[in-house]
Amino acid sequence: MFIKKLIKLILMSLLIKTNLDYRKVNVQIYDLFNRFKLNNIIKKYKHNNRIIILLNNKNVIILGQVKSINDIHKIEEEINKNLNINIINELRCTNYLKLNNIIRDKLTTLHVHIKFLFNININKFNHKIFTENKEIFIIGKISNKNRINMEKILNKINKNNFTIINTN
Repeated sequence: MFIKKLIKLILMSLLIKTNLDYRKVNVQIYDLFNRFKLNNIIKKYKHNNRIIILLNNKNVIILGQVKSINDIHKIEEEINKNLNINIINELRCTNYLKLNNIIRDKLTTLHVHIKFLFNININKFNHKIFTENKEIFIIGKISNKNRINMEKILNKINKNNFTIINTN
């Protein structure tokens, strides 16, 4: 009885998540399988680095901070060698991987989420928000109208230190 309810809950959760995502179901599945492959490819680089892998509309976006410029090139080479996929590499080379910086970045991301949530001119479901080393990244399917509204808010929060990646 419990297992049936658990399976039903999982299936309902997947259905809701799939419906809220702007990508087609086959693209979501493609992105999901490639995420597993990518995590295996780059796990040896994650030890002393902060790397976020995001697959969106058959694009791989690599965000984060690594301690060596060589790691940036090696990660991109590994992905190119193993997958035939478009890579948007937004890794930054830095030595500042401290807990207080990570917390500050999380708070900045939360601040942006709240500002976007209460702005009626911004679509709430077609993008993801990340902050790495004080740089804000907005990734997703973003119309020109949304982009302009997002840029106005981001300029007030972070003074031109942001990147908007459109994965249409």
